[in-house]
Amino acid sequence: IAAVSELTAAVPSVPFRGIHPFRFVDHPIFFARGEETRRLVSLVSVYRGVFLYGDSGAGKSSLVNAGLLPEALALGFAPERLRVQPRPDEEIVVAEESSVRTVLSIDAFAARVATACDGQRPLLIFDQFEELVTLFDESGLRDSQQRLAELFVRLLHGSLPVKLLFSFREDYLGRVRELLAASPELVDQALRLAPPAGDTLPTIIRGPFERYPGHFARELSPALAERLATVLAARFGTGELSLSEVQTVCLRLWQSDAPEALLAAKGAQGLLEDYLGEALDELPQHQRAAAIALLGQM
Repeated sequence: IAAVSELTAAVPSVPFRGIHPFRFVDHPIFFARGEETRRLVSLVSVYRGVFLYGDSGAGKSSLVNAGLLPEALALGFAPERLRVQPRPDEEIVVAEESSVRTVLSIDAFAARVATACDGQRPLLIFDQFEELVTLFDESGLRDSQQRLAELFVRLLHGSLPVKLLFSFREDYLGRVRELLAASPELVDQALRLAPPAGDTLPTIIRGPFERYPGHFARELSPALAERLATVLAARFGTGELSLSEVQTVCLRLWQSDAPEALLAAKGAQGLLEDYLGEALDELPQHQRAAAIALLGQM
């Protein structure tokens, strides 16, 4: 298996990811997920198969990319990120660090895993695993869906030294359990990921600057960070944070020459609306109406 390469990654030049998930190379600026990372690494170390699930936007991909992967590499695992797709004889997609994709049939993938186990400790990470339900059901490819499920069960109960992590949206937990019913133990070998609580805001905002003083071209001062944490805490109330919103607001302020004035003028809502407006403006004219309609349903 072409494992994720262990990088002596330089600290990114930008301290916030905005709306985008954290990548492996962003692990130096990944904060407020230490406990979840430790729990996931522990589960993966102990069990052959693990579920990672949570609501859409909870940060599952970021936890895998910037939390689990660096730790898994340090423990000697050979992690590989994978997706499933409803295409006969092209059911498995290998997510490489580059833009190049490797596409494999079920049989070719099984052979690849067997070969990789010779001298390696593969960790197969299936991101957005709910696609085994949504895409295959919509395409009517129940035979391929069942063959994939049977392959995963064989790997979980076979003799090959391979581990599997299935990451998916919580609302598909019942259907995933049904497909992998031959491995009922997976339900107890799981991490349910919730968005961080409000008390993590100071760490998220100031973490990059405190861990790497002087590294970034500019920073959000402690005073501004305290004020921003108050604004965001009021926005989310006693509920859980929207990570993408927090990261987007932080990024917009960090990019500004006058972040204090910008926060005072716009507030969190205004900063998010500006970002959304600019993102829509970048779309071709014929796609904007559809994008606005879609956002209205979210």
